[in-house]
Order: sequence, then structure tokens, then C-alpha cells
Amino acid sequence: MKNINENSNGSEEFIRKERSLKQITSYSTGYGIDKFASMAFTANLIFFYEVELGFSVWFYALAFIIFTIWNMFNDPFMGFLTDRNLRMTRKLGRHFPWIVFGLILYLIFSILLYMPPNASEWIIFLWLVVFLCITDTLFSLYDVNYSGLAPTMFRTETERRKHGAISTVLGTVGLLMGTILPPILLIQGNINSYLIMAIIIAVISFCFIIFMIPGVHENKEIINLYFQVKAVEEQTKKEGFFKTMKIAIKQKNFVVYFLVYFLFQIAAILLLQSLRYFAVFVMGSADYQVFLGLALFGGVFLGIPLWAKLAKKLGFRKVFIVGSIAMGCLMIPMLFVTELIAVIITMIGLGIGISAFWVMLTPIFCDTMDEVALNTGQRKEGVYFGIRTFFARLVYIVATITFAVVHTLTAFNTAPYSAQAILGIRIHTAFIGMIAVFIAALLLWKFYDLTPEKMLAIKAKLEEREL
Repeated sequence: MKNINENSNGSEEFIRKERSLKQITSYSTGYGIDKFASMAFTANLIFFYEVELGFSVWFYALAFIIFTIWNMFNDPFMGFLTDRNLRMTRKLGRHFPWIVFGLILYLIFSILLYMPPNASEWIIFLWLVVFLCITDTLFSLYDVNYSGLAPTMFRTETERRKHGAISTVLGTVGLLMGTILPPILLIQGNINSYLIMAIIIAVISFCFIIFMIPGVHENKEIINLYFQVKAVEEQTKKEGFFKTMKIAIKQKNFVVYFLVYFLFQIAAILLLQSLRYFAVFVMGSADYQVFLGLALFGGVFLGIPLWAKLAKKLGFRKVFIVGSIAMGCLMIPMLFVTELIAVIITMIGLGIGISAFWVMLTPIFCDTMDEVALNTGQRKEGVYFGIRTFFARLVYIVATITFAVVHTLTAFNTAPYSAQAILGIRIHTAFIGMIAVFIAALLLWKFYDLTPEKMLAIKAKLEEREL
């Protein structure tokens, strides 16, 4: 008991000591690697299989449906299986080994997606399905542990605000580089250039892992905290995965958070996937896609310091609401603008709105996890992150169905330049997303009640209960 108390005191001192800017930046590097690698590996995958290999688009669609179903169930179970103390936890930490091991193997196996055998379509189909599922499992191993570590690593509002801002900057840089670099490396008609691109992306990501390691490393004080919390948890009944999931949906603020995340992802993914359609069929040239992307990410960079500063004054909840309303309002012009300058201005505004979501995503998640820990007496961030991801994967199905339904109703395949087809493109570019973010703002305003004052009380009680 004496040792536990000694560890407890050390853990409390660790909790109160704020992370330095260098440590927060190192940790946030993982978010940049994530966005860079995932964008670079996946953005050109369908073009590689359908156009370069001549692979049936329906086989590709079926492979992605199977992958999405696997993905929905994989993340929650991965969080459940790794969110516990093991023999290696005392020496290496609970999350650190999984973060490094998962990310390195994810990068290696992603290269194999661009190395399909020269065989029949069924063999290529099986290759694609197997390696999509393997890479997803490895990415989940990294992602649920990386995100699950944040609430323990960053305990104060200041740390979480800094992490949200820095990770948004690095994540945006990663997305931008993951969008720009592959086209520079790829040669249409040269299949080997895709493999070279994948290897280069992996090597660059490996280099940045070195900068991430110090930030995600769990020292002895935080490891002691895991065992201290475990001692408290062992006094309560251990819950199975589905029991934990049942508990999760009873946590009001967690449910609101995941619904808002779901709605915001629908808006963002529909917008990003619609950019080429908008450039080609609404504006008349594929060349405009570059300008649209640069304007959008330029707006994100402009919005990061704005929302970070406002969060300090208004709190995470109010900034999330204001950002959602701003994004919804700025989607309205996309329903009628056509000229390049007007579209660029609108995209910059949309980028500013989107950045509010990206800046607040981690701080809001951390606050929500603090409340869940207080209510349940357990720290299971990995499980809850996995549950969020379980439902978030439905976004990809919703986006795919949206495109199919809108294009069918507007006869896009037969007359893509017709007035009704262009209206359909504007609908999936902005109108559906606008409705989604307005609903998100309403949910936050009406049901999410984790104000700065309430969080101070929650943090005080967590310290009392040594959680």
C-alpha cells in the first residue's frame, strides 16, 4: 500500500506539471504523419486499380464495402484489447509500443497495396481485400492508442488547446503534402511509378516517426498512474466490450460528441470528394481543382490561430458551436458561385470553418473522456475512441450512397454538363453538408453541457479519486 501511495503522489505531480511546447509538438507530429500517409496512400488507390491495372470498378467497390465493414468492427475491438495493462506495460508503457509498432507496420503493408500480383481479377480482388484489412488493423492499432493517450498526457485546458492547435497545423500540412506530392511522383501509364511513390511516402513517414517518439513516450510517473488507476478499477466489476459499449451510449455528452463528429465528417468528406466534380463540371476545367484545394487549406491555416485564441476566451464548447454555424453559412455560396475568384474566397471561408472542428476535436474528446472516467471510475479512452470510430466509418457508406443517389436522380452519367447534373453536384458539394453542420451546432447548443466551469469541477474530482 505504501508503494501505491508513493506512485500516487508521483502521478499527481506528473498530472499537474504541464507538458512543454516541445513535448506537445513532438506528440502532435503523429497527427501530421497520419494525415500525410493516409492521404497519399489512399487518394490515388482507385485510379491505380481501375485505370492503370484495368481492374473492374465493381470489384473495387465490393472490396471497399468489405473493408468498411471490417473497419467498423476492428477499431472498437482493437481499443478494447489494448486498453489494459500487460507485462510490458511496466517497462514500455500501455500505449507507446502499440503506437510505434502499429505505425511502422502500417507504412510497410501499405506499400503492398501497390504490388498486386499479375493474375486474374479474383486474385487481385483477394489481394486488395486482404491488404486493405491488414493495413486497417495496423492503423487502428496505432490510432486508438495514439488518440487514447491524449487525455492522460494532456490534463489541463491549456495543454489540450495547444495540442489541438499544433496538431491541426501539422495535420493540415500533412494533408496538403499528401495531396501535392503523389502527382509529382506519378507517371500515368507507368505502374512502377505508383510503387516508387508508395515507398517514398513510407520513407518520409519513417523519418518523422523519430520526431514523434519523445512526445508519445510514457515515463515512469504516467506508467505508475496506469497501475494506480488499475487498482481502483479492480475494486469495481470489469466490463466486457459490449457492456462497455452499452455504458458508452448512456453517456450523454459522449453521444453528442460522436454525433457531431459524424455530421461534421459527412460535410467535410462530401466537400473534399466533390472538389474535382465541381472543378470539371461546374467551373469547366480540372486545373481549377488545385486552386480550390489550396484555397481550402489556406483558410484552415488562417483559422487555426483564430479558433485557438477564441477557445481561450470562450471555451471549447462555444468555439465548436460558432465554427459549425460559420461553416454552414459559408457553404451557402457554393450553391450558386461559379467564377474562380468568388469560389476561392468561399473556399477560404470554408477552410476557416473546418479548422474550428479540427482544432477542437482533441480537446473536446479529452473533456468528454474526463467526464466518462468520473462517471464510470475507469480510464478506457481507447475503447471509447474505437466506439466513435465504429460509427464514424458509416460516413464513407453515407458519402458513397449520396453520390450514387444524387447522380442517378440528376442523370449525371448521361448528361454531366446539364443544369440538373450541375445542381446535383452543388447539392453533394455543399447543401447536404450545410444541413449536417447546422444540425451539429444545434446538438452542441442544446445538449452538450461541458462548460469550462463544469470541467474545473470534474478535474478536481478526478484528482480526489486519483483518476
